[in-house]
Amino acid sequence: TFRCQRHAAADMKRPPQIQERARVIIRNLIWVALLLVGCHLAFPRPRDPRHSPKAPKKIQPSGDVLIGYQWKENVTIPSHAESVDPEKLLQHMNGLPFSNQQNATALNIDEVHRKGLPHLGAWIFLSDNQQRIFLMKRSASMVTCPSTWSLMGEHNSALNDNQEELHPERTVFRGLEEELGSFLTNGSFIAEHYNLMPDKLPVFFTLDYGAKLQHRTDRQLTYFWFVQLSVSGETVNKELKRHGHQTDEVTRIKWLTVAQIEKLLKDRPLQFCHET
Repeated sequence: TFRCQRHAAADMKRPPQIQERARVIIRNLIWVALLLVGCHLAFPRPRDPRHSPKAPKKIQPSGDVLIGYQWKENVTIPSHAESVDPEKLLQHMNGLPFSNQQNATALNIDEVHRKGLPHLGAWIFLSDNQQRIFLMKRSASMVTCPSTWSLMGEHNSALNDNQEELHPERTVFRGLEEELGSFLTNGSFIAEHYNLMPDKLPVFFTLDYGAKLQHRTDRQLTYFWFVQLSVSGETVNKELKRHGHQTDEVTRIKWLTVAQIEKLLKDRPLQFCHET
């Protein structure tokens, strides 16, 4: 989900066939998302006041815990890459409706994947004012996807104050703050942000990582979120340096056009992160 999320240290190197399958799945999803982004950049729509550039209030760090759900009785589990409505499919582990977030079950990421529980997250397509998309390179010390490029992404947070399942833009803004710093969301850098999908629903991503990893299964309902900046990527880079914002997970960042990303996906697919 587009920054590769942290898995527990128990996550070992994937077998080659699982790696290749995951690469193909992620690559296909990125192609679809890039097509959407390219259309939005080529044909910008009139500014809608409902898409507020202001950051949601009460954004808190996730603490690496998220809400794990279970499927409602008698529902058909969706297919991979299918647009889905979480309220129609999911309920809490205690049987309460999806919309009731006050008694949600907080679980760590590894437990959610071990149990194959459905959860929510977002892929963040961050564009500067020159229509370039933000990419970041993961540290070589990371357990998953070391030394690979990826889009920014974030799992949902289990903090009740965030209520990110009901307000996915809060997941997006928390991801922006954790990766780039609060200067990006507290100032005038963001011109607008909105859900890329026409139906405004998340897309279901699923992948079984195989027997060697005890069939850990990722089942994420993923929002595709577009964030338009009013400044250039170079300005963001300067602000990052000025504010001294650092993360151990990222070693480099770059800003590429959609065409450049498409070429990189085609020519050097192994340079991209292959798992969520």
